[in-house]
Amino acid sequence: MGRQRGFTGEPPSAIPDLVGLRVDFEEMGLRQKMKAVGAKWDPGRRLWLLRRDRAIGLGLQARIATPTAEQMVYAI
Repeated sequence: MGRQRGFTGEPPSAIPDLVGLRVDFEEMGLRQKMKAVGAKWDPGRRLWLLRRDRAIGLGLQARIATPTAEQMVYAI
């Protein structure tokens, strides 16, 4: 069968690390920015999911959610 691949068809080691970002509902400008940079809203976790390197590049380190065993924020 071969190695399991991610949804992008890339090997798991090549799939970028995702982080969950906290953005309040009232922060319309930041929510629009999340959409513009390709972040995806995860309603179950109530977090925006974005590649770690992009989140850091945008200066959003303080908004990165700490994963828990139940959330698995950094897993695809």
